[in-house]
Amino acid sequence: MRVWLDQESEAWQTLSVLRNPPREIVGGDLLRLRGALVTAQWAESLITLNAGRQVRLSRQLGIADPPPEKTRVEKFCTLNEEAWLQYVRSLELRN
Repeated sequence: MRVWLDQESEAWQTLSVLRNPPREIVGGDLLRLRGALVTAQWAESLITLNAGRQVRLSRQLGIADPPPEKTRVEKFCTLNEEAWLQYVRSLELRN
């Protein structure tokens, strides 16, 4: 699943140019952005499908759902990419 998460992240990073798009986007750029969007959608569908499968298997094994991590939810739901990336980096430093 890590590969799909990485692919989705890379695709969204490519699409982030659309936050402040250049005045003109040439055909090649549009094709690259379209490809990134398709990749993000594909990876998201695989992640969602497998996440549900993992939750079902965990429950069958008697493993309780973990409680949501308040800080993780807050950082993710702000849609502030920089705050989220700082949070993720801080987690990586702990590991």
